[in-house]
Amino acid sequence: IEAPKTEEIKPKVRPVNIHKLVNVRANNYKQRAFGGVMNLELTVNNDSKFELDKVIVELQYLKPSEQPIKTEKVVFNSVAAGDSKTLKIPDYLRGVKISYRVLDIESSQYDRQTAGL
Repeated sequence: IEAPKTEEIKPKVRPVNIHKLVNVRANNYKQRAFGGVMNLELTVNNDSKFELDKVIVELQYLKPSEQPIKTEKVVFNSVAAGDSKTLKIPDYLRGVKISYRVLDIESSQYDRQTAGL
């Protein structure tokens, strides 16, 4: 039995999953007793080595039953590599809590690096 030749097998270069390196978090916003989210700030952290042209975050305001009352998209433009950006969200006089997640990331630097993989 002939041993397989190992020198011809090159490890596949795995593109960095940029979605694992970009996250969003909220500050300790105020909740009004009868509903309302005040002084909310969302911060996108970019732990990648790519500049992000645009990060789209989905923000939902929830009823006590966890049902969304309102869903909106918050757009963060030009977040530098290894940096973060914070946006103040206008007060919303309904809802008792929020839920948020990164919906989409656009980075021409990242796209160039991963092109052809």
